[in-house]
Amino acid sequence: MEEYAHFQMNSLLKYSDLMVTMFSTMQIEAAIFDLPVVNYALREIAEADYKSSRLDPQGVWKMPHVRRILETKGVKTALTLNELYLYINDYLENPNLDSEGRKTIEKQFVGNLKGIGSEKTAKYIFSLIKN
Repeated sequence: MEEYAHFQMNSLLKYSDLMVTMFSTMQIEAAIFDLPVVNYALREIAEADYKSSRLDPQGVWKMPHVRRILETKGVKTALTLNELYLYINDYLENPNLDSEGRKTIEKQFVGNLKGIGSEKTAKYIFSLIKN
């Protein structure tokens, strides 16, 4: 079942035109497929989710792990609805926009583990269990 879910996610990333998300780690997987990503940090959309956790959606993009992705210039971050529409349309009109930044994301976050990351992680965990 897990293998099937992995296949579905790969297909979703491979055949999508772009990803709209709120700073998901899926940005890294999207970069592997050179899939444009638009993050939204809009209080109007995320207010219900963030009210309970007391996190500001515009503060999330300042977290170190998120900032590392943003610094690559491989994704866009919309702070207003107008920016969200603009960035979505920009990527739909020019999917190669920011492609070099997405390659940087893949290189920095995946490196030589592309296609074998899960296997390496599992082997590491098993090595800890054996000891």
